Amino acid sequence: MVEYRSFILFTDHNPVTFAFRQKEDKCSLRQLRQLDIIGQFTTDIRHLKGTDNVVTDALSRIHISTMGLPSAIDFQKMAEEQQTDPEFQDILSSNTTSLVLKPLPVGEPPVTLHCDVSLGRICPFVLENFRRDVFTNVHSLSHLGIRASVRMINERYVWPSMKADVTLWARTCLQCLQAKVSRHTRSTFSDFVPPSTRFEYVHIDLVGPLPPSEGFRYCLTCIDRFSKWPEALPLVDISANTIATTFYSGLISRFGPPLRLTTDQGTQFESALFQGLTKFLCTARQRKTSYHPAANGQVERLHRQLQATIMAHRKVQWSSELQTTSWDSEPHGRRTWRQQLQRWRMELPFDYLGNF
Repeated sequence: MVEYRSFILFTDHNPVTFAFRQKEDKCSLRQLRQLDIIGQFTTDIRHLKGTDNVVTDALSRIHISTMGLPSAIDFQKMAEEQQTDPEFQDILSSNTTSLVLKPLPVGEPPVTLHCDVSLGRICPFVLENFRRDVFTNVHSLSHLGIRASVRMINERYVWPSMKADVTLWARTCLQCLQAKVSRHTRSTFSDFVPPSTRFEYVHIDLVGPLPPSEGFRYCLTCIDRFSKWPEALPLVDISANTIATTFYSGLISRFGPPLRLTTDQGTQFESALFQGLTKFLCTARQRKTSYHPAANGQVERLHRQLQATIMAHRKVQWSSELQTTSWDSEPHGRRTWRQQLQRWRMELPFDYLGNF
């Protein structure tokens, strides 16, 4: 219709009139593409006040016939029962109610119902036989909570004891009971009794894979909760048999079995072999929370210093240097990773194990 014709483009949006007069670097690529299409027809864009742009304004407000959805409430039947319902007739003739009831057209097609207009909006008075249907119609949209359901129904309808009825029905909604968490269990704080003797409570974990060193690629890390004495035992693999053997020969044979042992929920520690070992040692094993390393923070803090030590000795075999670097053999009195873990104490872990 407008192709190959000279015409003027009028708009009530004044900034658009400068579109072809501004520099290209001000426009995005998308705007440039749009201006390119418009420029193929015309570049003469002029401003016209919105009050004077009556033609396009009228076209944008053309009435379009719409089809309303059928209501789940039978207003025709409700209007008929309002004439004979004893409860409604008592309210209608009573002067003690705060409701302002007037007959008004409601729904499509319009049906004359007595509605409350005391709050400035039309709220049909719902009879007892229709109240549960009204609740189901509103609540089933998204299964809102009690307060939201009361608010939505109160904005559209009115009847005595509405809040009590909606609260009861919302609490007994089967779909809500199956899908929502209505009660949150809040556990009380537990009492954590600190250990009183050495190697009474031990934390263990795994580190790796590490750079290969003499066939070792992993470490079994252990730390005593009382003395903070750490151990790092190199492992060839992380099978349950290897871990159980290393744990027994590297820690149990030297310091004895602990009363309590904290591990994560790795398959090696959950294996029947490791559980049988703890049962044989009469050691109570405690699992830490899944995906929560802070629950085993004693040994996780050890990993930081241990990995830094291994990184510093990456040019040599770290498995052979691991035990050497754990002692105070460095020049200039620098602390080792075993001593670093006990900086907050006046004593070192060696002092706690002096009587072994």
